[in-house]
Amino acid sequence: MDEPFPGDIGAQADAILTLENAPLPLVVASPDGTIRMANRALRELLGYGPVELVGQEIWSLSADLGASRERWRRLIETGGATEHPAELVRRDGSGVKVSAAAVVVPDEDGAARLIISRAIAR
Repeated sequence: MDEPFPGDIGAQADAILTLENAPLPLVVASPDGTIRMANRALRELLGYGPVELVGQEIWSLSADLGASRERWRRLIETGGATEHPAELVRRDGSGVKVSAAAVVVPDEDGAARLIISRAIAR
């Protein structure tokens, strides 16, 4: 896959640092659901270390895998955005209720390139 943040290395570093240090729990995933980056706020909310979530399927964080996969499929198909209540599973197995939202970031041809999701504890 192409670089997640095209452009010069300084702009890429700025984008990564901005996401990493954002106070909102954020995750960046590929259209197939593979987590490419989970920022500090999300990792702290769920109890994970810096790289533990990278490479995992995003719906593996959900207490309702089936609904999460279906919501993801619809999001990719429509290329839009979604917002919904959800329950995420922390590393220790406990649940946390969140307001979840996701938006598709398209490539130059309009196809899904990345998906940025956020989760705010309720």
